[in-house]
Amino acid sequence: MALWIDKAIKRKSSFREQLHVPKGRNIPEGVINDIKDKPIGSKVTYRNKQFTVTQKLKKRAVLASTLKGFQKRSARRCKGKI
Repeated sequence: MALWIDKAIKRKSSFREQLHVPKGRNIPEGVINDIKDKPIGSKVTYRNKQFTVTQKLKKRAVLASTLKGFQKRSARRCKGKI
């Protein structure tokens, strides 16, 4: 894993906890995009709850969308490359 990813992911479930999403459930991509697109201080509704878009929430949404774009390597392809 790249060094910047290790530093960026200190608490892996912080974005999930901030949105009150139970473990094992995915955060919809539409909600992540809504948080990214809205200005800081506006409200976003998810699962009948309103959340204020803060700078920290926005950064976590950007990181989540970046990490969703990565493809996981299969065990065979990265064998010997690590």
